Amino acid sequence: HRTVGAAGGAMLEYKVSKGQSLEDFHAGDKVTFTTSDSDGGKTINKLDKQK
Repeated sequence: HRTVGAAGGAMLEYKVSKGQSLEDFHAGDKVTFTTSDSDGGKTINKLDKQK
């Protein structure tokens, strides 16, 4: 599990789908992402860094 922060200091915990790497992302990066509900939580299915 990884913790993803949102504006205003709110924090939510998301799972990351298999095959999705977080290595190129760093604290403070602006991203867009899609999620789905699974196993009682949210899973990030697609994650893109905003330019």
